[in-house]
Amino acid sequence: MWPAKFPAAAPAATLSLDAGSYFPAGKPFTAHVRLTNDGSTPLAAARVTVSSPAGWQIDGRGEVLVPVVAPGKSWERAVTVKPVKPGAQVSMSVKASYVTGWGQRSLSADAGGPVVTPFAAGVTAMSKAPFLLTENGWGPVERGTSNGENQAGDGNPITINGQVYSDGLGAHAPSLVRVYLGGGCQAFHSVVGLDDEFATGSVTFEVRGDGKTLASTDVVRHGSVAQVLDVPLGGVQVLDLVVTDGGDGNNTDHADWADALVTC
Repeated sequence: MWPAKFPAAAPAATLSLDAGSYFPAGKPFTAHVRLTNDGSTPLAAARVTVSSPAGWQIDGRGEVLVPVVAPGKSWERAVTVKPVKPGAQVSMSVKASYVTGWGQRSLSADAGGPVVTPFAAGVTAMSKAPFLLTENGWGPVERGTSNGENQAGDGNPITINGQVYSDGLGAHAPSLVRVYLGGGCQAFHSVVGLDDEFATGSVTFEVRGDGKTLASTDVVRHGSVAQVLDVPLGGVQVLDLVVTDGGDGNNTDHADWADALVTC
């Protein structure tokens, strides 16, 4: 029960919009709307309005009248959104207004992300690929160089045990590089190891497809022989390249995905 000494308090309610984090170009997607009553009194006459992203169209009505959402219950709706002339990003929102015992209230929520296209046929260097997401333990993931320091573009030529590589990705544990493939690629290739810019460190490398581990290394230490990863990718939509700290902290863990490329 709501305390009587707080007569201005409104019932606790939440509104969510889940549409995913990326949107394949030319394909419809489904957004899930949920209005939840976490309070002890009803939400009445709720008007829920979903906006169409620019370049997209909602299949059906974007506005719904919900007579009541009882305490402890949720109202949900799945909305299909179709492409018309998509841009580079999807940005959409939902608003809900409703009546409570303390008057009119409203909530809003947003969703969005990049519009993605499959990798082109042929060989694509990962240093040239569009990233869905990157995380890195020290500075940004570098394209074509080692990790370097914590500023973008401050890496050095990728070097593992004295061998210099002309291309790849420079990372620092813990690290994640995520790319959208679209299901039409055959294989991933890379030579992996710790970069020579530090004389210590220990990491592991993992290649994941749609959340499933496809290949991994044991702990790699400075001076370890570089390992070649050739990984089948049949049907993989999203590829993750993961570096962990080897279980002993991430000091000096500069890791290289040398010659990293995808064949589609």
